[in-house]
Amino acid sequence: MIENKPPKVGFVTIFGNLGETRTLVEIAKEYKELSGEVVFIGYGSRYERLAEDVGFKVIRIKLKTSEKKHKEVKERRYKYHYKK
Repeated sequence: MIENKPPKVGFVTIFGNLGETRTLVEIAKEYKELSGEVVFIGYGSRYERLAEDVGFKVIRIKLKTSEKKHKEVKERRYKYHYKK
């Protein structure tokens, strides 16, 4: 017998932005209510717990970049968002 179950959906995010993370979690909750299965994929950042706290599986991946490069990107991003 073939089940008519929605496919598993994965959300890939860095969990670094509260607004983006909350929106994805809300979408995931709606999808779960439709019997869908959701998994989040990220590298373990500050808002990751928002997905975990409501019961979603979070798969942590390792960044393939140097710590120096990662720091440069974070600093650039901070300047763009907060130093205008």
